[in-house]
Amino acid sequence: MDKVIADIAQIVKPDLDIVDAGSKVILGVDALAVDVVACRFVDLDPLIVGHLRLISEDRNGKLETFMKKIDVVQPQKQD
Repeated sequence: MDKVIADIAQIVKPDLDIVDAGSKVILGVDALAVDVVACRFVDLDPLIVGHLRLISEDRNGKLETFMKKIDVVQPQKQD
């Protein structure tokens, strides 16, 4: 299944990726980045998700390296 998802990710390039991650909604233009962030919010290690690793390899990189480049921006709480 991971290979199929990674293959689809090579063809389908959404303009906007929206993921429900429990109490958070993650939006982004890079599906891999959005999925990595969503994993973190639901306490899932992105490194154990096979298709995320395959997608990063398809981009000629390592998932570990890609994860270091992701900045999570959260809205500020208003008092």
